[in-house]
Amino acid sequence: MKKILILISIIIINFSVLADDKTDDIRDFEIEGMSIGDSLLDYFSKEEIEDNLMLDYYKYLPKDYKEIYVLSELRKKPTFKTYTNVTIDFFKKDNKFTIQTISGTIFIDNAKKCYKKQNQIDDELSDIFKNTLRETNQNNHSFDKTGNSKTKAINYWFNNGDLITLICTDWSNEITSSYGWSDNLSLEIKTKEYNNFLKGAYK
Repeated sequence: MKKILILISIIIINFSVLADDKTDDIRDFEIEGMSIGDSLLDYFSKEEIEDNLMLDYYKYLPKDYKEIYVLSELRKKPTFKTYTNVTIDFFKKDNKFTIQTISGTIFIDNAKKCYKKQNQIDDELSDIFKNTLRETNQNNHSFDKTGNSKTKAINYWFNNGDLITLICTDWSNEITSSYGWSDNLSLEIKTKEYNNFLKGAYK
């Protein structure tokens, strides 16, 4: 299987194609060496995974949805070469911790720099994902009820319903002061199944 290594560098995104140049399967993309369908146990111990679980992440979803997935946020691991944090979803009852979604995040000191880098990366991704539907969404962040925190997401929809998203989060000064959260740029890889899960949960 080919693997395409997704790196958000200091300036722009880089791809390393290890085999052929077809890019129609999100399982062919890696973040910090990990891909959809891999077992997280191949990279981290069970203890590391469970120590970084965010068990409350889905607790506000409807009853039929809150027990399906569980999220583990791995922060500043020595093996990480590009991203500060990597977040992974897997099925709650899956003892193999099979990766269902994966995202990498870097923190940026202001939103202007984040949007600039996002645009640079988007230019590269648009050349690679020529057969995908590209959409841009700008919204108020749902966490900040004042409406002062913003997100800008660029989505690349694959024909089979899989999704890669490049998203900037611009936290308000109030949120940064209260929680210590920084503006950030994330690259997210999600399967059709996970996207359908979200649609059902938030319909």
